[in-house]
Amino acid sequence: LVTDVELFDEYPTDYDTYLKRQHRWIRGDWQIGEWLLPLVPTSTNQRTRNPLPLSSKWKIIDNLRRSIVPPAIFLWLLLAWTVLPGSALVWTAMIVLMFVFPVYANVTNSIFHHRQGVSWRGHARLNWVETKTQIQQILLLLAFLGEQSWNQIDAIIRVLYRKIISKKKLLEWVTFAQVQDLKPHSPSLARSIGVGPIAALVVAVLIFAIRPTAFFAAAPFLLAWAANPFIKIWARGRPRKKERPLLESEIQE
Repeated sequence: LVTDVELFDEYPTDYDTYLKRQHRWIRGDWQIGEWLLPLVPTSTNQRTRNPLPLSSKWKIIDNLRRSIVPPAIFLWLLLAWTVLPGSALVWTAMIVLMFVFPVYANVTNSIFHHRQGVSWRGHARLNWVETKTQIQQILLLLAFLGEQSWNQIDAIIRVLYRKIISKKKLLEWVTFAQVQDLKPHSPSLARSIGVGPIAALVVAVLIFAIRPTAFFAAAPFLLAWAANPFIKIWARGRPRKKERPLLESEIQE
């Protein structure tokens, strides 16, 4: 008798594999979106009253919300650099501040909440490591914003087409192990470059055509998106394991 068993996908080893996993997760979230309605389908293709509690419906709503956040932010930036009134730099700074808020919250929380049994030096070192990791994650999120947006829009449109029109491939599901086995040894040029540089080029053309003065605010994002292939290569490298002996103060603690 085996009870209470949980199965987990292995964590992706590179960014492209991560995007594929995220793509199928988003497809799954949008396929069950109709379970937010008062009436839901049964196994006999009939409709019955939705038995899900409010908490489960809220989880579905939150998953759908998260799936549209990157496209919404990308659209915000595009509008800020082209048609929104006022300073493009101010609109851009609002997005950056939104991303940086977790770092600010972590730093302020670490100042007022000291872990018991840990020296102030150890406490500061631990919080610096956490803060540095958060900053790296934020930079990667902003750098891959264009590709993330395209990936999630593609997943949403694909599901809507399959649910409403084709009624096919609704059970398309590839595990991490299968993705690793199916990865081409010599990927095409388009697959290697990705969407990021294309998004950077298109947005740059729109900025120069509509509001050239916004290029200064958009330049860091455009450069990061254009450098996506090189960032992927850097992120693909496995971190080296660092070991150091414990300090005498740490041993006494």
